Amino acid sequence: MCTQLTVGVCRVHFARNITQKLGSARSKPVNALISTIFAQTTTEAVTAQYKAVTDSLRGSFPEIAAMLEAAEPDMTGFAALPREHWQK
Repeated sequence: MCTQLTVGVCRVHFARNITQKLGSARSKPVNALISTIFAQTTTEAVTAQYKAVTDSLRGSFPEIAAMLEAAEPDMTGFAALPREHWQK
């Protein structure tokens, strides 16, 4: 089930979009890097990691960095909730 706070793309579908754009082999390290955003334990850490990941992808994968920038409200909306409500 795809759950999200706003209208847009959820984390799972975002990863699938990356795989479609880059192909399976090239998308694996990119999706692994993006998954580090969701391993954070505070709202501040989520925000900081989101920016760090986006910045690190800008040189090699500018289209993916742009996708991340556009999807930030959808992808980080969970961080506004209390930690016990965050889902994997």
